[in-house]
Amino acid sequence: MALELLLYGECHRAIHDVESLAYVLMFICSHLAGPRNSIRNPPLYGKDSMFHPSPIKEWLTATRLSPLGIQKYGHTIGHLDEFILPHFSPYFDQLKPHVVAMWNVIFPSRLHGIPAGKKGVQSDATFGDIINVFKTALLDKTLIEEARISPTVLGKRSLPGDLAAAENGWDVAKVSKSQLEAEPKMNRVVKRSSKLLLKSQSRRLL
Repeated sequence: MALELLLYGECHRAIHDVESLAYVLMFICSHLAGPRNSIRNPPLYGKDSMFHPSPIKEWLTATRLSPLGIQKYGHTIGHLDEFILPHFSPYFDQLKPHVVAMWNVIFPSRLHGIPAGKKGVQSDATFGDIINVFKTALLDKTLIEEARISPTVLGKRSLPGDLAAAENGWDVAKVSKSQLEAEPKMNRVVKRSSKLLLKSQSRRLL
């Protein structure tokens, strides 16, 4: 959860989701040892997590919002480079500069000293700022090469570097026409929910 929400209970904004994504990246880079969902030993979450060196494990057991916000603020706004990044698994070392870049875009005041008070946890980052961070990561030659040689079971459609200029100016991954026109696969629960929704809508029209 975003710092502004934890500490001050502010209304949810889109940038809070981006901040949450940064926390997810920090967790993945600390909990996993590498590709194919290989969990680090000791893990950041679950049995033996108490032996993991990252303070992120303290976030996962917090029961009150404000104390959690204070913990996350100290670990990330004030000491990201000292408390969080050193405990990334070696496999994810190449992602560190991109995680830092993302964090500095969300909280640019970090670059001018540790921000204090309510304004210190408010972000005025734009969608363009965030997109540029992702573009930089996707064009990182080291990450592109690593993605090409690492085995995957996820069936990715594209890799970092597979970008093409779109008519609207955005960069998009190349996708075939058949993939774009393919109907989404729905499991039983989704199919049943869709049928019930259509049924209720038709009744309203009658």
